[in-house]
Amino acid sequence: MIAIEFFIPIQVLPKQTNRNRIATNREGKRYAARFTPLKVKANAEALALYAKRHVPNRPLRGPVRAVFEFWFPFRVRASKVAKKRGWLSKDTAPDNDNLSKQLCDVLEACGFFEVCDAQISRQEMSKFWGHEVGVDVRLEELEG
Repeated sequence: MIAIEFFIPIQVLPKQTNRNRIATNREGKRYAARFTPLKVKANAEALALYAKRHVPNRPLRGPVRAVFEFWFPFRVRASKVAKKRGWLSKDTAPDNDNLSKQLCDVLEACGFFEVCDAQISRQEMSKFWGHEVGVDVRLEELEG
């Protein structure tokens, strides 16, 4: 059973659905062209640089448990108690599912999974305001 745990010191941006724009081909016909925003692509590339350092010798097999803790910088108006404690639960945007989608796609592209990120059968996610910015990643193979 493999268990992997690491921290990526980059704020994860939510994966957005592909955007559409109107383009024209050589014959002058217009069509909807799909593209991924450059900011989202750049974030995925930066995450991959850190994640590649932690790829296991063999990919994770079978069902996988994933635990993600996303850390965002404190806002200016954060309470003194929260700053002293070092963290505060985050209940604002971005949505958990969009954050995890970006991260799971990066982990899949780096080769963490034998098949794909569909192997994740249990996923726990948390969002916090804190002093450190980034994401804590814990992956482990489950039996059966």
